[in-house]
Amino acid sequence: MRKQLSTLHFIFSLSIIFLLSLGYLGGIYFLLNQPFERFEQKEWNPVTSLPVSLTLNLSSPDNNLLVTNPDLLIAGKTTPGAIVILSSHTNDLVLEPTKTGDFSTTIKLQTGLNNLTVSVFDNLENSKSEERTIYYSKEKI
Repeated sequence: MRKQLSTLHFIFSLSIIFLLSLGYLGGIYFLLNQPFERFEQKEWNPVTSLPVSLTLNLSSPDNNLLVTNPDLLIAGKTTPGAIVILSSHTNDLVLEPTKTGDFSTTIKLQTGLNNLTVSVFDNLENSKSEERTIYYSKEKI
């Protein structure tokens, strides 16, 4: 024998299903529309390694120097054990500083503008650079 649902039971069942569906959809809406918390940056300390103690003090030549001699002395001091690379238009030189960190070499300049870059690198992959612009003229002023 079959039992039929009354209209009241049918409406009550549909109301329960409707309310559960609204609750489910409201929960999803609430989860998807949560405001993102803003990251308040009070203190930022990005240091993940020890501070770099690599130094580079280029004592010769001065920047924007005009010279009439093609031989130019490059001299300076760096952290002992570092590698010094001297770059110019024509070539790159690798210099090894002394035990105290002093380095020097003489290079030949080209007539006109000469851009020099001295870079030092340590075994921790730190680097520092200094640039110099040197003007060489064959004519004496």
